[in-house]
Parts: sequence; structure tokens; C-alpha cells
Amino acid sequence: MTRGDLERWRQHVLLDDSLQAQLRECPEWEPFRARCLQLAAHHGHAVAAGDLDRARGAAARAGAPGPGPERQVLEPVAPSGWTPIAFNARGPSVRWADLRGLQFGSEPFSDTARRALTQPYRRLWQVDTSPAALADRTGECAPPPVTGLIFHTSRCGSTLVCRLLAQLAATVVLVEPPIIDEILRAEATQGQRRRFLGWALSALARPHTPGHHRVIIKLDAWSTRDLPVIRGVLPETPWVFLYRDPAAVVASQLRLPGMPGAPGVLAPELFGLDLPTALAMPREEYCARVVGTVCEDALAHLGNGGLPVNYDRLPQAVMDEILPHFQIPARCADKARMGEIADLDAKRPYQRFDRAALAVTPTVRAASDRWAGAAFARLEQAQAGQTPEAPAAW
Repeated sequence: MTRGDLERWRQHVLLDDSLQAQLRECPEWEPFRARCLQLAAHHGHAVAAGDLDRARGAAARAGAPGPGPERQVLEPVAPSGWTPIAFNARGPSVRWADLRGLQFGSEPFSDTARRALTQPYRRLWQVDTSPAALADRTGECAPPPVTGLIFHTSRCGSTLVCRLLAQLAATVVLVEPPIIDEILRAEATQGQRRRFLGWALSALARPHTPGHHRVIIKLDAWSTRDLPVIRGVLPETPWVFLYRDPAAVVASQLRLPGMPGAPGVLAPELFGLDLPTALAMPREEYCARVVGTVCEDALAHLGNGGLPVNYDRLPQAVMDEILPHFQIPARCADKARMGEIADLDAKRPYQRFDRAALAVTPTVRAASDRWAGAAFARLEQAQAGQTPEAPAAW
């Protein structure tokens, strides 16, 4: 068999949804290889076991499952029902994968996709297209069908909010899909980024499983920097901004650093800094400046569909404030499911949530007050002006 034979079989599968479904049913290598060889032979393709093994080895050498090296040949279109998972600005190109049948919830989109892409069919049958394939999949005039957006400072209860919203019937919650940030960070004009983002959101927001018609998207913490672009794509979509005492956010980031708390991981220019300055800063100062910048960006756009929600008001605020803001009716069954998990730790759902205050040192408090204290006070004022006077019982 030649490489061309394997590629012809690959193309055959890309055009046949029933073949994709049959291969998708085999998450382990040996059953997959047996079914793949059987189906290939039935359809007249001389695929050998050794060639599939070599393709598997090549995929393993390319690195971890998920978006890998850019392919030299772009497909003209992506198969129907597939999901865009990565954007390469150098092409530009879009990578697609067959993620049908997956349950998206409170864990990062990238974790769900990475786990799925360890399965042989999903791993070997990814495709790259030009961004035009996104446009072909969606209508350029209609806004993406997104129910609500979640912005946050990090370490402020956003995972809990996503877990609760995922309990709603007919609802999918997508947590920080990487393609969104890759488009927002692309070296392109604002108009180009807005266009690419609109196409990507439309593709992400299509129904993921039967019966789902409502999509909520949580963005990365630093995405408030791009609110003008995002609101240009979703001008009418309601959004919430989850926040917390900045000193608690900084203390949490110092204890267990994430991207907003690690100088040099994110482009420091995002926050008005250069790399030498960011690396020379005490970590508490750098993190406080990041939190302050994120909060200031949210404040600048709150009047355009935004709702501030303090961490201290969770989980009750999901029912009392966020659902009404997103115009989502909650049925009794929804409330019951949400109530069952409301007091569980969002990142450790096997244990009860402990709201014990984080230890905040004087240095952390001083840096937080200096760089984010004023923004926090204004967020508190904005929330006080929008909070219902008589919250409903959970």
C-alpha cells in the first residue's frame, strides 16, 4: 500500500458521516484498527495494519494529543458537525476535530478535547482548513447564537458558576475554548479578528448533542482586554463579570500560580508592561496589576450588557442574578440539580466547599489595594446598584 491509498481512505471517511460514527465507537486502538481495516476493505481501499500503526506512531511523535504542527495541505471544508479547536494565525488556518458525543461542562474545553483526542479515530482524522471554512459553516450576517458570556478575574468562583449552569436542561457550557484566545491574540486587524471570532463562535455554538439549544461561554480572565472586539461580534449577548477581593485573588495565585499570576506566561504588553519590567516585579505586584487591569476593562463596558457579581454572593447569585440576566428560566428539576452541588467544591466535587478566608499578607494587601483597590470599590458600587432587594430562596 502507498501513502496515497491511506490518504484516499482518509478522504473517503471525511465525506461519509456513517463511517465517522462507526469509527468513533472504538476508543481503544486494537478494536479501532480492526474496524478501520474492515471498513476500508469493504469500501475498496487497500489499507494495511502496518500503515495504520505507522500513522499512529507519526501522530505520537507529533506531540501531545490536540492541535499539532500545521499541515501543508488544507482541506477545502470541514466535515459537518465537527468543531474548530485551534486557530493558527501564521496560515492562517483552523484545525477541526470530531468532538460529537462529548459532554462539555465545568472543566476547560481543552481538557475535554485533549482527552477525546487520545482516541485513535478522533486523533488521526483531524483536519486543517482556511478560515473561509468557518465562514462556509456559518452565516456572516447573523450573530452567533450565544446565550451568555462569563468574564472573571480568576480564582473568583467561575468554575462553580459553570458547574451550576451546566445543570440546566438543554444547556452547554464551554469553558475557555482555546480558539477564542488564539483569534484574539492573532496579529491581525481588529476587523479581521472580529470576523474570524464571529465565525468561530457560530461554529462553537451549534448544537453539540441532541436537545441542546442554549450555549454559555466562559472566557479567559484576560479576555476583558478584548471586550470591544467581543461585543462587536455579540452586541446583544448579556455577560457577567465575576470578581473577588483582589487580595484574595492575588493570594490564591501566589499559592498556586495560574497564567494571570505567572509573569512572562502571558504577553506583558496585554497589561501595559514590557517583559523585563514584568519579570523584575515582585509577583504580588505583577498579579495585582493584572487583576486591576482586568477589572478596569470590565468596568469600562459594564453599561453594555454587563453584570458584576461578587464571589461572596455565590452560589445564590447564580439563581437570583445570573439566570435572570441571561434570561434563562429555571425549572424545578434544574433548581434541584443545582442545589445538590451548590455547596460542593467546584474543583474537588467529592468534598464540601470551604469558604475559609485565604491568608493575605500585608505585602499582598498593600499591592492589591494600590493596583486594584479602586476598581474593586467601583465594582462593589456597581453591584449594589443592580442587586435584587429580596433574593429568592435557593
